[in-house]
Amino acid sequence: MPVAPVDDKGTQLYYVDTGPLEGKYLTVVLVHGTAIHGAIFHRMIPFAAANGLRLVVVNRRDYPGSTRLTDEDLAALASPEDETRAEYFRQRALEFGEFLAWYVQQEKIPPYTVADDGKEEGGIVLLGWSSATTSLLSLLAWPERVPEKTQRVLEPYFRAFCEYDTPRWSFGFPNPPGFYHPLRDESLDPVARAVVFQSWVSGYYAHPDITSGDLATLTQERLQEPRPSMDTMKPEEKDGASQKDATVRSETLVLTMSPPTYNAQIDRALDKSTAHLWPRCKIKMLWCEQSFWEVMSGKWEVDKLYAAKKAEGRVGREWITVSRPGANHFLHWDSPEEFCKWLASAL
Repeated sequence: MPVAPVDDKGTQLYYVDTGPLEGKYLTVVLVHGTAIHGAIFHRMIPFAAANGLRLVVVNRRDYPGSTRLTDEDLAALASPEDETRAEYFRQRALEFGEFLAWYVQQEKIPPYTVADDGKEEGGIVLLGWSSATTSLLSLLAWPERVPEKTQRVLEPYFRAFCEYDTPRWSFGFPNPPGFYHPLRDESLDPVARAVVFQSWVSGYYAHPDITSGDLATLTQERLQEPRPSMDTMKPEEKDGASQKDATVRSETLVLTMSPPTYNAQIDRALDKSTAHLWPRCKIKMLWCEQSFWEVMSGKWEVDKLYAAKKAEGRVGREWITVSRPGANHFLHWDSPEEFCKWLASAL
């Protein structure tokens, strides 16, 4: 079982690596979301090499193969103190920073280069799917916390930070009234919430107007066809990619976190005051047009934040968004070859 050390306390992250390719290939580190671990990306593996991608699938803490969160970690996550909670997420992001630094030294991947014609080659992209952003984005938001050695090691490689189908709450935008989320449904026990969540989050939603910026144009009604991605899985496939006890232990606390904790992450990551760390690293958002309502509305909110910063001359990193028509939150599972091609062109 391949694991990487990420601190001096014995903490390790489990990962699956598709291996090196010829030439200046792109390495993409994929990090999963809530109650579903890295096995959800394994369908992509057969299509990676043909698209010039080296995929590294990493399991977060509290998921199979990686070190479980300690009682101290969980206490910090549940703390009434804002700074204590914020520090919890900074620590998770620093662990991923150390993973990246360890990995590029261990594997000697091609560095990130830009040719005279603007063609980008090589390097590494850190991609957080769905709620993974909450455990990753602090890496760019608090550069003063990143060890100098880690900064130096990653500088030749860090090509982009990718937010893949990130919901609004992960950016710290409050849940608007009248919109449902099963993990907030207090009529369900925690295990039942996780079960309902899987169908809800993997459904297809035909939103009337994805460009309006108006919440009233977002539907909460799933299409009958295609069926929710997780409803079409065989029992062994669903069990092989699920981790329901993480919802009980930690993820419910992550979901119900005070919005300013997450909003500070995206606000600082886009600000020019933090852009001196890995200045070539862009922030990209890949989003699927038939995902659940939180994805579109989250993208709209970050667009407004970015526009406001730009008007005030406070933008640091470039914010680039790319959408996929007809796709839902599980494009990587339903259409893995299509997803690999999208990554190769968009990243």
